Amino acid sequence: MQDLIQIRAVVEDAYSIKDVSDARRQRDYADARKVYSYISRKCTRYTYSQIGKIINRTHASILSANNRANELMETDENFRKSIRYCMQICVNILNKESRTYKESLDLIWSNLSNLQQENILSMANDMTAKNNGLKKEIRYV
Repeated sequence: MQDLIQIRAVVEDAYSIKDVSDARRQRDYADARKVYSYISRKCTRYTYSQIGKIINRTHASILSANNRANELMETDENFRKSIRYCMQICVNILNKESRTYKESLDLIWSNLSNLQQENILSMANDMTAKNNGLKKEIRYV
């Protein structure tokens, strides 16, 4: 639950509000709750009920806020910027740095079949060859 408390603190700080669990319906409070629920769901494995418990909301409220956040991510540029800002801070605080493609592949490599491993190696070799070919074509001025 410490992760959720840290996410809550980041969101409250970003929105300059004292308590995201406040029942106020003002836009900044409502948006803060949406951002909190969205990031909590994306960055942790907690259930909607557990996420809601931190801000005194039911699982249905968190689900609704999360769905609305997803909608706003597609249509509202300011909301999208706000989520990205908070998400970056949360990722750094929670020490969940984004993995590189190679790191992600290393984690699942042993679970892949031999055929899948061969296909990935073949594609990687093809991309390397194309990249080397492109490097030769580039003319620096």
